[in-house]
Amino acid sequence: MLKIRNTSLKVGEYIQKMLKSPANVVFVGCVKKYSKGREVSYVEVDLNPSMRRKLEEKLREVGDVYLEIRVGVLKPGEPLSIVIGWGETREEAFRRCRDALESMKHHVKLTEYYT
Repeated sequence: MLKIRNTSLKVGEYIQKMLKSPANVVFVGCVKKYSKGREVSYVEVDLNPSMRRKLEEKLREVGDVYLEIRVGVLKPGEPLSIVIGWGETREEAFRRCRDALESMKHHVKLTEYYT
C-alpha cells in the first residue's frame, strides 16, 4: 500500500497497522542534515503519476508493506517516509521494509539544496 501526502507525517497513526502479524518492522526516514559532506538547507520531494504507478507495482511485488511518503519541500529533521513491513518472521518483515525503501529510492525524485 502506498500513500502520498503533502502534510506532516504522523507516526502514531500507524501503530494499528503493526498489529497484523507476529513480526513487524517500522522505519521512519527523516531528511538528513548533512549529505555528501555538505549541510542540507532543504529537499524537494516529487513523485509524478508514472513513477507512482511503477512504485505501486513494485510494492505489490514486495508483499505486506505500507509506505507513506511526504512530497514537497522538507527541512532537515522532518519525516520524509514511513515504512511498515510485516510477516511471519522478523527476517521477512525486515526484508519487506528494506525492499520497499530501495524501491522508493529508485522511483521518488529527491533533490537536495545546500547552504
